Amino acid sequence: MLQNNPPTPASRPARGGFRSHGSWLLLATLVLGLLVTYEHWLPVLLIWLTHYQDRAWVEAAIRRWGVWAPLASIGLNILQVLLAPIPGHIFAPLNGYLFGPLWGALYSIMGVQLGSMLAMGLSRIFGRRLVERFTGAALLERWDRLVHCWGMPLILLVFALPLLPDDVLCFVAGLTDIPLRRLFSWTLLARFPGVVAAVLLGDRVLRLPLWMLGILSLGLLGLFWLVLHYHRRIQAWFLWRFRRYLHR
Repeated sequence: MLQNNPPTPASRPARGGFRSHGSWLLLATLVLGLLVTYEHWLPVLLIWLTHYQDRAWVEAAIRRWGVWAPLASIGLNILQVLLAPIPGHIFAPLNGYLFGPLWGALYSIMGVQLGSMLAMGLSRIFGRRLVERFTGAALLERWDRLVHCWGMPLILLVFALPLLPDDVLCFVAGLTDIPLRRLFSWTLLARFPGVVAAVLLGDRVLRLPLWMLGILSLGLLGLFWLVLHYHRRIQAWFLWRFRRYLHR
């Protein structure tokens, strides 16, 4: 059950939260950095587009990065749980492409699970006031009420299905009295199949011709845009269906 501590008015931000402001600031910084340094990364991108189907070349290029390549992958996954407006499943196919199915799955699971554990731990230690700054008061209240009613089954369902806010649920789950060890293990099991499937999809990209890769990239960008602009409607539709199913 959730701790029954209603937030005081002073603890409720007027709108949005730390995630919304920090996310767009991070995204704007990344875009600005890419624009400033395009003379450096554009030739590298063209080289990768020429050799991307050559597995030996890709592996040799990654080995030149040394230990920084896996650490960067894990760090980006941790960051997207806490801040970034990028769904975690975007990084899993990239890891599959860069590292192959085994190591790609390992790095993806490590990163996203470490980020989830950090979010749950911060919630458990610092309480509702901090969580509101990450998620926003309205979003927290909506999912807080549902988790209070349905508990672990709802948490696992959100972690297992794509396009649902499992990162927000990490913060909400940390406010419950469910033991952290149980949360860590069950959420890992719930998200494992989806992450592995996304990694395998990324690994298969190496076998696609360039024109099909372009179509797939446009599709992923379109999905990214839809998630950014319609994530509240997607969540509302899921909650509506969930309530209808439970009240049959």
